[in-house]
Amino acid sequence: MKIDEPKTPYVSQYDPTEDDEEMATLDAKDLMVDELDKAKSRPGRSKDIPELDLGEPEEPIERMPSDGEKRVIVEDVGHDGPGDEDPTYGMTPEEKKKHLEFEQRRKAHYEMHDVKGMLG
Repeated sequence: MKIDEPKTPYVSQYDPTEDDEEMATLDAKDLMVDELDKAKSRPGRSKDIPELDLGEPEEPIERMPSDGEKRVIVEDVGHDGPGDEDPTYGMTPEEKKKHLEFEQRRKAHYEMHDVKGMLG
């Protein structure tokens, strides 16, 4: 098998003093490291962004009197419908029978009374 990749460049000697000389010539104030530095270099940038307007709310806002305490108000939506307690509500007699048989088979499937005898 022939490898077609170019050879890795190799530097025969590394002189760390060259880095020190290069670092001495750099001025940290002139370096742009990230987006914050770029934003600082353009002072008129904040004028480019338009004001945000959310508009009027669709529903009236009820202001609660504040006594310095934070609270959460939860509205009870109410689940008082007839199908909330009976899962077979609205089913035909055939569907109710089929559902009851399914529940009995499921219950029998998960019974674990003779597991010790099955495992040996």
